[in-house]
Amino acid sequence: MNVKDKILKSCANIYELSRNSKLEDSVFHALQDDLQEISDYFNVSDSQAFFIGLVFSLTFDQQVPDLSDLVKHLKCNPMKLLSYSDDFEVLYSRGIFRRKRNQFGFSNMEVQDDIVFNQKIVEAILSNKPLPELRTNVFKDEFELLEYIESLFDEVEDRSMLTKEMLVIVKRILKANIKFPLIKTIMHFDLREQDHIVYLHLIWRTLLGNEDINLGRFLENVIDKKGIRARYLQSYFSGSNALLHHDLVKKVESIFANELELELTEKSIRCLKETGLSFAQTTKKRDNIILPADTTPRSLIFNEEEMQQLTLLREMTESSVLSKTMKRLEQRNLPPGITALFHGYPGTGKTESVLQMAKNTGRSIFKVDISSSKSMWFGESEKIIKRIFTDYAEYSKECTYTPVLFFNEADALLSQRRKISQSDVSQTENAIQNILLEELENFKGIFIATTNLITNLDEAFERRFLFKIKFEKPDIKARTEIWKLKMKDKLRKDEYERLAAHYGYSGGEIDNIVRKCEIYEVVQGKNITFKDIIDFCESEILLDKNKQPIGFSKY
Repeated sequence: MNVKDKILKSCANIYELSRNSKLEDSVFHALQDDLQEISDYFNVSDSQAFFIGLVFSLTFDQQVPDLSDLVKHLKCNPMKLLSYSDDFEVLYSRGIFRRKRNQFGFSNMEVQDDIVFNQKIVEAILSNKPLPELRTNVFKDEFELLEYIESLFDEVEDRSMLTKEMLVIVKRILKANIKFPLIKTIMHFDLREQDHIVYLHLIWRTLLGNEDINLGRFLENVIDKKGIRARYLQSYFSGSNALLHHDLVKKVESIFANELELELTEKSIRCLKETGLSFAQTTKKRDNIILPADTTPRSLIFNEEEMQQLTLLREMTESSVLSKTMKRLEQRNLPPGITALFHGYPGTGKTESVLQMAKNTGRSIFKVDISSSKSMWFGESEKIIKRIFTDYAEYSKECTYTPVLFFNEADALLSQRRKISQSDVSQTENAIQNILLEELENFKGIFIATTNLITNLDEAFERRFLFKIKFEKPDIKARTEIWKLKMKDKLRKDEYERLAAHYGYSGGEIDNIVRKCEIYEVVQGKNITFKDIIDFCESEILLDKNKQPIGFSKY
């Protein structure tokens, strides 16, 4: 008789003779031969073989049984069945059985858990094959280990395994594989079981090129007890979590206030790289990073004084000049950072100047959205500002050329500090500005901020900026060149000059008019005339009653 026939025959006998047996000792004696067959195949005790045969049979009889189904079949006292709990734990730990949360049971009563027979074993028996290799502590490398642990998370998520069982398996795997440098590094820290699974999951995600995880969603999938999940999540909000304490992970501000995202710290990346792991995240473009290739080259036209200052700043940020400049400043015990403030009328090219300067010198831009720096969580804004400079320093290490830290429209951060007040808002805003002043004092790199409201600039910021470049509305000469550049070959020389002389528009405002001209030609299917352009200029004035043409009569 082959393996399949022997096992199926023994399971059938166990199913029949155990019915209404009340788990009396006599049933084990009556099934001695059958128990021996199953015991030999699975390498288990007689009592464990008994429950293997019973669960295997009940699985085909009613899909997935739980302990109450076993009690009904045996007609025994539930306490008598629970006396064999150690046997069930062995079968769970070996992977022969798996727990699955019963949708009709109570979440805190494990007696309601379904008992799932390992499908891999079922397939082996039905194929007349020996017992397949089950859970093993042997992995050829860290990647295989991490992938296997990740599969355990998937099993918990699809309810084919309980959190308790998964944590036991992960703990056993880590203990058995401390020979791997990665595991040795992790086990060096005093971490809880939940910390291990969060950290391992984040490492795996990072290896695949995903920089962060949504902690709440991950915990909801892998921790089935709501109370445990809530208390563990709170440890991150309070800052008491061991992963935060050891600087292994850091919190990342989410676009949703009630969500928490985590990513590996530079310390973690450095430690893990030392174990021989290569991380894909270093090549993944972040949302706030503007690479030189992302910027379309554009010719910018400024008044003579502005052009001189911008040229000096651009020449200083050339790689060879910058390194020499910063080295010399450090030797003289002066702040080595290059800091600049672009201020002036809206639409005069402040932001575009930063983009073009970075592109021309081959530098990336680390752009900061100022609106996101004022968190609704009191006390978080200060942390966010500090993290901006920390993240910039970490990102700089990845770049061939020093990137530009760019605070666009930084009016809210650079404005005059409020007088001492009991207002939480005032105290928070002052704290943010004090941190920014401190960071700029010791800054290493290139920092550029833009603002439209220079009159409200706090005096303490004035000396923090090495360059303060004022962007005026372009003069007639500059406006003429802008019109020529934007409306190339569409007008005569005197028409460019007339537009420049009679409309004191900024470059941004001229851009708006040019866009309208392009749309007009597409919609109307004909070339625009000078009269049409005049009409668009007039409509631009009507949008703002305070704007007046400069001594112009229409024709």
